[in-house]
Amino acid sequence: MIKKIFTSLILISLMLLTFVFNLYGEKTEEITELIKVKIGITPYGFAMMFPAMQETGIDHEFGIDFEIVDFPSSAGTFQALVRGDLDIVNEDMSVHIAAIQNAPEIVTFGTNNLFKGFILIGRKGVDKSYKEVLAELGNADEAKMKILNSMKGSEFVAAPFFAGVISDALQQVGLTLDDVNHIQFADDQKAASAYISGVGDFYLGSLPQEVKMLNMPDLFVNMGGNTEIMGPASLFYGGIQTTRKYYEDDYDTLLRVQAAFYRGVRYLRQALETDDKHHLWIQLMREHLNKRTAGTMTDEEMWYNEMNYEEIFSYERAWEVALDPKSDLYWKITGDYQMHVEIGLGHLDGPVDLKKDYMFWEKTYADLSKRRDLMDLINKPLTPLQRKTQ
Repeated sequence: MIKKIFTSLILISLMLLTFVFNLYGEKTEEITELIKVKIGITPYGFAMMFPAMQETGIDHEFGIDFEIVDFPSSAGTFQALVRGDLDIVNEDMSVHIAAIQNAPEIVTFGTNNLFKGFILIGRKGVDKSYKEVLAELGNADEAKMKILNSMKGSEFVAAPFFAGVISDALQQVGLTLDDVNHIQFADDQKAASAYISGVGDFYLGSLPQEVKMLNMPDLFVNMGGNTEIMGPASLFYGGIQTTRKYYEDDYDTLLRVQAAFYRGVRYLRQALETDDKHHLWIQLMREHLNKRTAGTMTDEEMWYNEMNYEEIFSYERAWEVALDPKSDLYWKITGDYQMHVEIGLGHLDGPVDLKKDYMFWEKTYADLSKRRDLMDLINKPLTPLQRKTQ
């Protein structure tokens, strides 16, 4: 009799455990050893999240082990991914859209950031800054039109993938790329070096290079940024890409990558929200970015850039800004816009269904939200960070 009661209690306990598990989370995949994930990154601030995660061991907390592969620019990242040399890459949505026709096997699964740091750089003594033009005219729209119209017949120094941003800015005053000369360099660093040496009239590129120039106010001026003179295509969403095959075969690994990313962002947000300009996370991002750009950025400058020029998404903000269809900045609005820019540039033959075929952000986010094990890891209390190598 006692044995029967004991057996019944065990069965009831198992049933209760099963009920609770089904209620609060999907089945966890057991990870017995770290899964190697080879990731290609380019030398931009938002991509430095990955070496920072690696150096602090956050990747290991989620059962994955990052191997970082550096690329000087976006050129070549997708080719390496398609060849199988990489598992994932960290690229802008616009770069992905421009590559769809030649690399249809690439998909975007993860959110990273919204970049707000495009700044048109002009030459001191030749061009007036946006602030100067605005002060003269007293009207933001008139200042914008005057600056954009002044670009006719000028020479732009920029990497090839900025053609869409330049074209989109010019079209606001009825100009096209045919009205300017786009001097192209393989990557931002080469373009910036050429511009600093005297090549071209205007520079558009990555934030580290723009900051470097704006720290030389006797030579260069800020002629306006995203919210002042640029068009909608300048709102760049950073994403995390993989191949369709990897997405289908290693989906659990991708969920872990995105979860580790959101955990890392909590440390970044801690630095920004507490005004801690020397937070270890800021130091790591700055060190890794300087190493890759031969830069001299300080902790204070890195903190300022992350505070003002881009928003690297936390789990909550990814939904509020990019993934909620009710948001004014819903990713598909700018995605469809950029797609039509690429059609106009001849990079796409016609429209494609981004959400259905290429941009799987919303599905990945929804599936991650159901994974109680990963969500618990994202949200567990923050502990003091340490470098893994120490």
